[in-house]
Order: sequence, then C-alpha cells, then structure tokens
Amino acid sequence: MVVSSLVQQIFTLVAVVVGALASYLVTHSHEKVRWRREVQARREERRTAAYADYGRATKAEFQWTMRLAHSRGLPAFGSASDGEHAEVELLRAGHERATEWEEVLLLGSVEAITAARRWHESIWRLQDHARGNADDPAGWSAAIDETERARSAFYEVVRRELGISPAAIPGPSWRLGRQRVAAAPEQADEP
Repeated sequence: MVVSSLVQQIFTLVAVVVGALASYLVTHSHEKVRWRREVQARREERRTAAYADYGRATKAEFQWTMRLAHSRGLPAFGSASDGEHAEVELLRAGHERATEWEEVLLLGSVEAITAARRWHESIWRLQDHARGNADDPAGWSAAIDETERARSAFYEVVRRELGISPAAIPGPSWRLGRQRVAAAPEQADEP
C-alpha cells in the first residue's frame, strides 16, 4: 500500500511538472509570436513613415526643380522663383531627399528601393534641363513624362507593399492643365 501510494504521488508530481512545463512552453510560444508581431508592426510603421518622408522630400526636390526651370523660361508649373533662390532651395531639398533615402534603403523592399531610385534619378534628368545643361525642349517634355511615370510606379509599389488598394494614382492636376493649354490653340481654330 505504501508503495502504491508512493507511485501515485510520483505520478501526480510528474503530471504537475509536465503540466507546468507544457504551460510554460505554450505561454513562451505565444509571447514569442506576440513579440514578433509587435516588432513587425513597428517595422511596418517605420517603413510607412520612411516611404512617406521620402515621397515628401522627393516632391519638394521636384517642385524646386520646376521653379528653377520656370525661372529659366522652360514650361513648368508653379510660380517663377529667383534662379539663385531656387537653386539654393533645390540643393537643400536634394540634401533632405538624400537623408530620407537612407531610411528607404534600410527599411524598404528591393522593389520599392528600385522604384524610388528611378524616381529621384528622373528628377536629376529634369535638373539637367532646369540648370541649362541640356537644351532640348522635346527632352524636357520627355523628362517630365518619365518623372511622372517613375513617381506613379513608386507609389504603386509602396501601396501594394503596405497592403493599400492598388488602384492607379491619377496624374497631377498641373499636368492636366498643361495638356488643356496645349489643346486650347487647336480648339480656337474650330468654328
């Protein structure tokens, strides 16, 4: 009887230890999964912020490029700015974009990095025209079109990556205005 009582106590003790160990392992596993989700959520928040900050900085660089181009007589949106002022602001905006670029390189997917690089490199081609290093009106227009395509491609990649609706992003309204202005002379010839 003493032996069976002792065996029963040992089985009970083993069951308690196994239950505690199982409970620990399940709890540890759940905590590990929860921690990974939290880390992933923070990473996604940082990635979203990196993409948004890069987009704002790149847009500012584009806008100052257009103002510089406008000051040099190229057909561009926005108000003309003093050429020297526009150049200074363009350099500042380029520095800001380069700073934001580093976080995109750190947190971005390969596809997003590639699309972002195409976007800012297309703006550099615009800057060649805006600074007078390229004197080709057709090239200016093609460079604007290329920049618009690169911008749209960047946002399409980023939206898909972040799980946001993949709907196409409409072109900029200033571009539509430019197209209407270009179409207006033809309409003027109509009776």
